[in-house]
Amino acid sequence: MRKSVDVEKLAQDILNEIGERYLEEIEAAIALMDDGNKDEMNAVLLYAIVSSLKCHSERFAIRLVQKVVDHMNEKWEEAKAHEKHAEKPLAGPNKT
Repeated sequence: MRKSVDVEKLAQDILNEIGERYLEEIEAAIALMDDGNKDEMNAVLLYAIVSSLKCHSERFAIRLVQKVVDHMNEKWEEAKAHEKHAEKPLAGPNKT
């Protein structure tokens, strides 16, 4: 029997792990923007938000791909071990 990789669950696990940190960074930047800063400062803060989003998106993608590959490798190793145990040498004629 072959089990499929639950990519959605893996993705949600990763989002739960990194999402909270990301939201804290965004909320801090938005709070600074709401403090009546000049346009230049708001532009810098907006750049920080976009950079943070890019960083977390890349990190998310890399971790998701790695988890899927690890899961597939694990299943492949299990199938290989199962196949090895299933192959038993057939008794051949005795040559003397």
